[in-house]
Amino acid sequence: TVYRIVAADGTGATELAASLTEQLGPTARTEILDTGVDDMAPLFNVLRLVALVLLVTAGVNLLSTLLTSNREAAGRVGVQLAIGFAPRQIITQGAVAGAVLGLVATIVGVPLGLWIFRALADIVSTSLGVGPGWMPAPAALPVTVVAVGAIVVAAVLGAFAVTRIA
Repeated sequence: TVYRIVAADGTGATELAASLTEQLGPTARTEILDTGVDDMAPLFNVLRLVALVLLVTAGVNLLSTLLTSNREAAGRVGVQLAIGFAPRQIITQGAVAGAVLGLVATIVGVPLGLWIFRALADIVSTSLGVGPGWMPAPAALPVTVVAVGAIVVAAVLGAFAVTRIA
């Protein structure tokens, strides 16, 4: 029978092995598997760079889509300006449209991203021999900051895309 024991922070590996051998007897075989996150720092750096590239690509794609949409709607904007809309109202309308796109993307993307993270993290940790559930999910605060940031950036891009036309 094989058991996995997770030691508390600050517990020395050799002390834990000696304590287990003392409690279980000399016939028990103990093996220390150090799964410190410090060794994975290069991997996390690469993952952060990939996330940054995806973020920039998504921003450029969103801006391109909003610029194209606003160019096609230039006639509508002209009519709105002719009937008394202020340029500021048109820009606000563009910001709201961008924010709605950001909100929809967040509603779909955050749960999907967390699910994909859990699936990939479980595959990696299982292949390392520490079993599924080893890597904790991102905390709620960073996820919330990213979600709100995505909505704000989408709103800013929406406003920027319509500014020239307004």
